[in-house]
Amino acid sequence: KENVQRKLASQRKNINLDAKKNIAKKAINIIEPGDIIFLDISTSSIEMAKLLINEQKPMTVITNMLEVINILVSSNINVIFIGGELDYGHDGFVGSLTNQMIDGFRFDKAFLGVVGVDINDNSVMTYMPADAQTKKLVLSHSKETYMLCESEKFNQIGNYQYAKIDDFYGLICDKDLSLGLHKELKQYDIDAYAVESTKTESDLAALEKNLAITTRDYEDTNRSSEALKAKYERQQDSLNSLDTQISALRDEIS
Repeated sequence: KENVQRKLASQRKNINLDAKKNIAKKAINIIEPGDIIFLDISTSSIEMAKLLINEQKPMTVITNMLEVINILVSSNINVIFIGGELDYGHDGFVGSLTNQMIDGFRFDKAFLGVVGVDINDNSVMTYMPADAQTKKLVLSHSKETYMLCESEKFNQIGNYQYAKIDDFYGLICDKDLSLGLHKELKQYDIDAYAVESTKTESDLAALEKNLAITTRDYEDTNRSSEALKAKYERQQDSLNSLDTQISALRDEIS
C-alpha cells in the first residue's frame, strides 16, 4: 500500500480528509483556556487551525507550519510563528534555527503528526531526520504531547524513529480503536482519544460468553446427532433382522 506521507503537503492535505477532521475535533476539545499549544508540520494541524478560528478560548498557538499561520492570521488567537530553514515539500520550517527558537519555549500541550506507529516495537516514526529532531525537541518541552494519528498509521512505518509511544501523554485517532489495540496500548500508559464507541470490555465478555454457549450447543447437537444416528442404525439392523426372519418363515410355510 502506498504511504501518502511521501507526497507533498499540498498533495496530502485532502487525502483522508474526514479522518483528519475527526482528529481535529477531538484535539481542540483537549485544549483549555490559557493554554500555550504547539502545532507541528502535519496535515491534521491544518484541520485543527480551521476549527480554532471559531474558538472563544484564550490561548497561544505556536507553529512552524506555513498553512497553519495562513489560516490563523484571520483569528483573534495569539499566534507565534517559528522560522528557520523552509522545507518546501512539507510546508514548514525545520533545522537548527527552528530548534533554537523552539528551545526557548515551554508548551502546555503539543500536537505532533506521525508517519507510522509500531506498537510491537514501541516506536513513533517520521521520514525526515530534521523534522524528527524538531519533533523530539517539542516533545521534551511540552507538559502534555499528543500524537495526531489516523487509524491507518498503525499499518505504516517511517524510516526514522523520533519517539517512543510512552513518551506521549495521549494519542488522538480518527475512529475508535479495536479492543485488541486498546489493550496493547495500555502497556504504554497512554490515553487514547477517538470517536466515541459503545464497545466496552463488558461487550467483549458478553460476546465471548455467547461464543462459549453457541459452541456448547453445537457440541451437544453434534452428540445428539451421533446418538440419533446410532439409534437409527440399530433400528435398521432390527428391521433387517425381522425382514430376514419373516422371509424364512414364509419359506417354511410354503
